[in-house]
Amino acid sequence: MGRARDLANILSSSGNVALDSELGLSLITPTSIAVTGGSGSISSSGAVIFTSASTISLNDVFSATYDNYKIILTCIGSAAGDVNFRVRVAGADNSASNYVYGGMERISTGTNTTGLASTGTTSWPLLRYDTGSRGGVSQIDIFKPFQTIETSMIFGSVGENVTNQEYSWINGQLSVTTSYTGFSLIATVGNITGEVSVYGYRK
Repeated sequence: MGRARDLANILSSSGNVALDSELGLSLITPTSIAVTGGSGSISSSGAVIFTSASTISLNDVFSATYDNYKIILTCIGSAAGDVNFRVRVAGADNSASNYVYGGMERISTGTNTTGLASTGTTSWPLLRYDTGSRGGVSQIDIFKPFQTIETSMIFGSVGENVTNQEYSWINGQLSVTTSYTGFSLIATVGNITGEVSVYGYRK
């Protein structure tokens, strides 16, 4: 019985051997992107590559096809700053003060640990970046953004704080029940160059 169940788990709905994307994560291609202050393009695989952007927005990546999503971001900045995250729908960001979060930051040198919390701001803080090789990487899990419930997220980031690495762990939620279809990454200082990919978790 156990072997039959295992076999069923590796077969697609057509009875053929399932692809990796059918077993776990599927890379999603945005219908369009919007870039401020730079340039961007959608690769043949669906990843979004951007250069010297102050804001990069991905449209129509959240839908009824998947409930939950993973977002992978890598970037380098033109100056030391932060990347903030906003959800969006119909080509417009939610910039209202309804982003709630809590977490902490840790600096690689010394014992500096900072608690982070907000009961209502206009975005979620994602990662800190710096110039040259001092970029950043973030892995974001966002839960049910397309459904009309309070969207939640969990993320971990490795960034740069001038001369030190900075590690961030944050949980967040929206205090509104809007259905969202995309998101924006916003550089607080200068601009960012990098790549972002969105994956849907198989139901």
